[in-house]
Amino acid sequence: MKKILLSCLVLATAVPAAQAQAAQAVMMGINMVRLAHKGSKVTALEAPVVTSAKYRTTAYPMQRTPVAGLGILGGDQIGYLERQLSQCRARLEADSTGSVCSAAQLAQLQATQTAITQAQPKWKMQPYTEEIAFYVAETTRRQAVATTATPTK
Repeated sequence: MKKILLSCLVLATAVPAAQAQAAQAVMMGINMVRLAHKGSKVTALEAPVVTSAKYRTTAYPMQRTPVAGLGILGGDQIGYLERQLSQCRARLEADSTGSVCSAAQLAQLQATQTAITQAQPKWKMQPYTEEIAFYVAETTRRQAVATTATPTK
């Protein structure tokens, strides 16, 4: 690719009328290379951020991706997964006795994780998995407390 661009520049210097066309061709080539590599590189502003959240005495990771980082293959699924996890967190904090995630929502979260893994095999999924596991454990704990607290007749 570099040799082709270099030969275009050499030819362009020989014929003044072709200089403008050669410059456009070189710029098009550079832009094509940039576009080809854009999907594979994530800048610091687009990279997902992993923070540690805490509920009661348990800490768990929360990975969230800036909107600029969702313009990749699988970005829609990543955004959906993160929105659903944020809803689970809101329910976790809003009510100390209710379910954090329904069984249907957990199934959807797991299906979305699979879709992300297929679309972006190198995407870091471990924080999502740990966050989902925390919500499952907390829902199970709450259900157990509700069952033992309910008086039998």
